[in-house]
Amino acid sequence: MQQYEKTKQALRQATMEYINHRISNALQAIAAAREATHDDTKSSAGDKYETTREMMQQDITRNEKLLMEARSMETAMTQIRIDLSSKIVGPGSVIETGAGKFFMAVSAGKLNVEGNTYLVISPASPIGKLFMGKKDGDKVSFNNRTYFIKSVW
Repeated sequence: MQQYEKTKQALRQATMEYINHRISNALQAIAAAREATHDDTKSSAGDKYETTREMMQQDITRNEKLLMEARSMETAMTQIRIDLSSKIVGPGSVIETGAGKFFMAVSAGKLNVEGNTYLVISPASPIGKLFMGKKDGDKVSFNNRTYFIKSVW
């Protein structure tokens, strides 16, 4: 069981690094767009100025939304208990199937941990909803593919 705990810790760490990278990118993009807006006010005039300013504002708004989503993911990760061991899929579970390994946490995509690729999924995602509550030996069908659950930990 100790190896499972180590792997879950590594999965949590890799997921948090992914989230922190998203937060950092969003903050940098917001700062760059604000700086560009400030620089543009010094040198532009007329319609071109208004169009450029609006485009920069849209960029700031889009990145603020990405930042908010990343912060929400960060909060969700702090609430996931990876120390609990259950044979039933829930947040914090690792699901091993014949077609790959999944970590039930947040939607972070594929992460490589300890030499294995895990698809980090959210319980609210379409495939996550299908996996929730399942156990060893169950199967899940998604996008014309069947996943046979070998183990849940």
